[in-house]
Amino acid sequence: MKKKLIGLISIGLMMALSISGCIEEEPVESQEITVKLKWLHCVQFAGLYIANEKGYYADENLNVTIEETDFTNEPVDVIAEGKAEFGVDDGDRILVKMGEGAPLKTIAVIFKTSPLGYVSLKDSNITIPTDFIGKNIGLTPDAHAMHSAVVKKLGMDPGSMTVINATYDYTPLITGEYDVFTVYVTDETYHITEEEGHELNVILPSDYDVSFYADSIFTSGEIIENDPELVEKFLRATLKGWQYALENKEEALDITEKYETGRYANGEYEEYIYDHQFPLIHTGESSVGWMSSERWQEMYDMLNDYGEIETGFDASQAYTMQFLESIYS
Repeated sequence: MKKKLIGLISIGLMMALSISGCIEEEPVESQEITVKLKWLHCVQFAGLYIANEKGYYADENLNVTIEETDFTNEPVDVIAEGKAEFGVDDGDRILVKMGEGAPLKTIAVIFKTSPLGYVSLKDSNITIPTDFIGKNIGLTPDAHAMHSAVVKKLGMDPGSMTVINATYDYTPLITGEYDVFTVYVTDETYHITEEEGHELNVILPSDYDVSFYADSIFTSGEIIENDPELVEKFLRATLKGWQYALENKEEALDITEKYETGRYANGEYEEYIYDHQFPLIHTGESSVGWMSSERWQEMYDMLNDYGEIETGFDASQAYTMQFLESIYS
């Protein structure tokens, strides 16, 4: 009887300790995920770094690895092949890949206006797209769809100019081989103007109603179907990181430094990028990450018109507002 009483007392004490929190519960293992970037580590992706360093991902019980590009596979390919859970890539690349059968889906757009534009040397007097006629246009691999859209939008003859398939080296613009060159105006203009001292004319397609979504956060349809909770947790932390980045410039630059290597390990350069990308992200028209069904449809229609979409599909399949609406509700 005495042993039985002691046993009952022991059980009671254990229950009381458990209820009071004195007995620690086994911690839930963090969910491991990978994000694949479209470019090298730099302040262009500051929101992700901040979400990582500030513990926003950890708060959602996520252990996130942020991988820069290795220039062998685009994020759309990496996600389509199931080699990472999330990616950052341009909206037009996502649409084109979906036309090849990849079940991708965008969950937020960070760059609502694309930083991809044209530049010419100041003394060339090439200041608007109609000045391209009779000129040599160096198009980088990511600029062909944009250029086709601009030409069609303005009713120009594509054959009235010479298009050259260019690398990302701007030297031929300086030497005169190209009259016009496509660049990220948030980034590459720094090298031409600040480092080499050349004045530029900058021509933005968005000024002519050609505006593709740039850095878009996307995943696979399979992940959304099988683990929507993961998607919402990741996006909530990422948007929180981006909001912080937009409100705290100096800290965003400092945190980004932990990830930078090589060409971007330059504080002045990174500040230039931050300042020039800010208005493309924070347009004032909607919350960070928000998307427009009309814009997606316009992008799809332009790409389809130029034969970039291999197999047609409903443009609404390219994105979902499910998680943005839940986070911002």
